[in-house]
Amino acid sequence: MRTAFLSSSFLSLFATLGVAQTEVWGLDLRNDAFFTSNTGDFVGGYTPIGAGDQVYALDFDATATTLWGIRDSTKEYGTFDLTTGQFTGIGVVSGPTSLITGLTAAKNGTDWYLLEYGPSLTTHLWVGDITTGSFNYVGTMGLNSLMIDISIDVQGNLYGYDLLLNSLYSIDPSTGLATLIGPSGQPTNYAQGMDFDWSDNTLYATLYTGGGTGVFATFDLLTGFANVLQDTTPLGVECEIAVKSSGGSTIGTNQCFGDGSGSACPCGNPSANGGCANATGDGSTLGAESTAGGTLNAGNAIPGQPGLFFQGDNSI
Repeated sequence: MRTAFLSSSFLSLFATLGVAQTEVWGLDLRNDAFFTSNTGDFVGGYTPIGAGDQVYALDFDATATTLWGIRDSTKEYGTFDLTTGQFTGIGVVSGPTSLITGLTAAKNGTDWYLLEYGPSLTTHLWVGDITTGSFNYVGTMGLNSLMIDISIDVQGNLYGYDLLLNSLYSIDPSTGLATLIGPSGQPTNYAQGMDFDWSDNTLYATLYTGGGTGVFATFDLLTGFANVLQDTTPLGVECEIAVKSSGGSTIGTNQCFGDGSGSACPCGNPSANGGCANATGDGSTLGAESTAGGTLNAGNAIPGQPGLFFQGDNSI
């Protein structure tokens, strides 16, 4: 049994985050446009901002501040101006020499993963720093594939979408080896876009099926199936996308229990009885009496002071 106290301001923030829509930015390669939209209504929110660019690999940095991309024809890396869509080149990436099909930033704020499609149906994974353009080779996918895009979730799990089998794969970021999850159910063709919303760890995708037809969808990470949210055919777009979300803290990390069994106490007030120590010298505890129908008893709480108890083993 574990306990914690949370303020009302935190609860208000938590409620707000639960209903928020997240910005989506990207390139429409079919109509040569830089655009913005949102995850709640991609079609209705689609707003062209400026002229596009031949960039198949783009993503926001871990702070969701700067949108980076790599031009396919020149291997030039740079940033996009969100007010105009203008791409400003900085330099040429070192490492990959063939078609660059995907780019994704890791939550640690340091690592960027890059996809390179080479000859003979081989796709390679690279890792490096987009701010310097320097990338190091990780490995091949280990199968005949045209991995058209990649994205990494808030916990560091890497996923890729293969255009040959229209399927979602998990990718080992340390070796590059890809493992089939399952088919999307969409007959995709040409450029595709996908990115995680780190605020709720949802993988969104713009899946293009040719001739101006396509869908906006979320991937089921257990089966690979694309759950269609909207038909994008009325827009006639072929999109590369980046979801503008820094995501806050990592999902699934241990709570600070204050007794040494979880993460270190950020408040610096550990208690031998568990929880962060309060003015009485002990942290509050929560116990249950099975003989009394599961009655919960709070111990070491400060009399007359409000508190909110959470019970569990991990963060939510």
